[in-house]
Amino acid sequence: YVVPNNNPCTYTNKQVNNTTAALTPGTYCGGLKISGTSTVTLSPGIYYIQNGDFTIANSANATGNGVTFLISGQNSNLNFTTSGTITMSPYTGSSAGQWAGMLFFWDQPSTNKGSTETFSNGTMTFSGIMYFVGQTLAITNSANIAVTTGSIIADMILPNKGHLNLTGTMNSPTAAQQAMKKKITSSTPTLVQ
Repeated sequence: YVVPNNNPCTYTNKQVNNTTAALTPGTYCGGLKISGTSTVTLSPGIYYIQNGDFTIANSANATGNGVTFLISGQNSNLNFTTSGTITMSPYTGSSAGQWAGMLFFWDQPSTNKGSTETFSNGTMTFSGIMYFVGQTLAITNSANIAVTTGSIIADMILPNKGHLNLTGTMNSPTAAQQAMKKKITSSTPTLVQ
């Protein structure tokens, strides 16, 4: 999968600080920052985060049911360092296409290959596929991460004074889940990426 990187900008350098807000799907050029004491609801759909970080910081809270984040371009990472609460589940609507079931997809051609996606401090509940190939996922500073149904695909998952709890199963046949399945024909162990 390759994230289109020439989407026209819906928002540029979008920031939500110390307020209650509802955000809508679109292309967030220069990233998206939710900070302060904000409480944000993310409407269902696909969010393109282009050439900038997706940050949730301070004591901000965010909820997104039925959301997919496609992250691409320069300086594009996840930095969830809030002491607040984040709850997100993937978009599975008919217009999701190949992205159905994906919560986060970090585009491999992005120039920050080898950098770190950070979940720190807060309480975060996710479901769906989190795809960070080429990246390290760091879970730090007493973060409590629960993945209720889904999977994490990353070069490394680094729990450093954080907690990761994986529960549930992946039984629904979304396009993303079907694409991730590998057929193993030998009886010997196989490394699959």
